[in-house]
Amino acid sequence: CFCFEFCCCPGPEELSPANANDAEGLLQVLDERTVRSLYSKVWGFRDEGLVAVVENLDSLPLDKPNVYKSVIHVIRKGLNDKIPQVYYQTLKLMIKFVEVASNSPRGSDLNSAMDPFIAIMVKKLADASMQTKKSTTEAFESLASQPAVGVSSVMNPLAKQVKSQQAWKPVLNRLELMVKLISTHGTESINSDAVISFCLAAFESSSGKVRLEAAKVLAKINLTSPDKVARKTGNLRPVIQELIKQQIDSMSA
Repeated sequence: CFCFEFCCCPGPEELSPANANDAEGLLQVLDERTVRSLYSKVWGFRDEGLVAVVENLDSLPLDKPNVYKSVIHVIRKGLNDKIPQVYYQTLKLMIKFVEVASNSPRGSDLNSAMDPFIAIMVKKLADASMQTKKSTTEAFESLASQPAVGVSSVMNPLAKQVKSQQAWKPVLNRLELMVKLISTHGTESINSDAVISFCLAAFESSSGKVRLEAAKVLAKINLTSPDKVARKTGNLRPVIQELIKQQIDSMSA
C-alpha cells in the first residue's frame, strides 16, 4: 500500500543521469530532495515534489531557459503519470505555471508549450474515472480563460476527428465540454467549421446521448452563425435535422 511504501522509504531515490539532465534547471533553484521526489518511483514522493514546485513557482526564474524547460518536462511527465493523484496535482501545477509564465518574458512561448499538454488532456477525458474527467474538464475551462492560452487553443484539439464513433463515451465527453466552453466564451475565437464537422461525424454514433449533445453544440453555434449551421446541416437525415431544430428552439425560447 502507499502508506507502507512511502513511510518505509528513507527518502526519494538518487536521480539517474537522464533525469538529472532533464531536471538541470530545477536543480539550480530548488532543494535536491524536491527534485529527486519529482522523479521517484514512489508516487507519494512524486506528489510531494509537485506540491513543493507549486508552492515555489512564483519565485522561480522562468525567464531562464533551462528552468522553463525543466518545469515543462515535469508537467508533461506528470500528465502522463498513471497514478490519478499525481495527475491531479500536475494539473494544479500546469494551471499555476500558465498564470506565472504568462507574466514572464516567456509568455509568448506558452501556446506552443501547451499543445502537447492539451493533447494528453483530451485523451484523459476518456478515462473511466469520474474524478479524472471532472478534474480534466475544470483544467480545460481554466486554460480557456487564460489570455495566454485561450479557448481557441483548447477547442481545436477537442474538435479533432476520432477514428471511430464506436467508442462513444470519449466523443460524448468532448461534446459536453464544447457546450460548456461555447456557453462561456462564445464562438468568435473558435474554428466553428472544425467544431461543426466534429458534430456532423458524431451524428453517425449509435449513442443517442452523443447525437443529442452534438445537436446542443450546433444550437450554440447557431446563435451567432445560423446561416453556416443551416448550410452545413441541410443534407442530414430528417430525424437529425429535427433533433437540431428542437435544440435551437429550446435555446431561443
